[in-house]
Amino acid sequence: MPAGQSEHAPRFRALHQGAGPFVIPNVWDGGSAAIMQALGFEALATSSAACAATLGKLDGEVTREEALTHAGLIVSVSACPVAADLENGFGHAPETVAETIRFAAAAGLAGGSIEDASGDPAAPIYEFEHAVDRVAAAAAEARRHGFVLTARAENFVHRAERQLLGDLRSREVGDLDAAQTCFREALRHDPYHTAAHAQLAILLRGQLPETDLDAMRLLLEHYEFEVSLARTVADAMKALASLPSFVLLDLMLPDGDGTLVLKH
Repeated sequence: MPAGQSEHAPRFRALHQGAGPFVIPNVWDGGSAAIMQALGFEALATSSAACAATLGKLDGEVTREEALTHAGLIVSVSACPVAADLENGFGHAPETVAETIRFAAAAGLAGGSIEDASGDPAAPIYEFEHAVDRVAAAAAEARRHGFVLTARAENFVHRAERQLLGDLRSREVGDLDAAQTCFREALRHDPYHTAAHAQLAILLRGQLPETDLDAMRLLLEHYEFEVSLARTVADAMKALASLPSFVLLDLMLPDGDGTLVLKH
């Protein structure tokens, strides 16, 4: 583990455990990283789309080597922790995802995200069990390095609302154990939280009909989460600040905005 990573990873985790939420900007090169640090940001993040643009490519066309070289450049000029957009881990197999986390830590990154979007237009989201296996493999490797892992859920981007809600409802009716396990395992595998003291916040960047939000509330209340809805960023920040600790899941929607804040 590089000296910088061993120092920055605990600092990055400490930011997540602070009294309130913090803002982390996306940067795309050494210059933008220097500017954001000068403005007082305490951590930086890469963006897959921005990385691709600097290479004259489209988002999704960057190789793992290119992404980590780009991230390593930003790490090399940054005095604060850097997290990377690691897309789907640059491979479908859980072993590949774990390898990507290991390489990311070796590049000096303090954290990063793995998404459940497959890159296959015919099947844009990984099957539930496979997605869980991928995140579990990434989490196991992340713990070895103190790496702060974000598991991104991309259902709202890559599936129609009807398909998404059918997916949720099918789990509610026929596969509660598997869905329950997904939540519980995420909490159990995080050594810095316990299920009894964990909060979960889901940020919805976009707008769902109230009927669909009601369906989501019912599903999550089954898992013993208290659910409230904030329609403005200011209200969402207030809700998050009231939680002693929380996990934030950022779910991007096609348009509009709204934040679903869940407290366990």
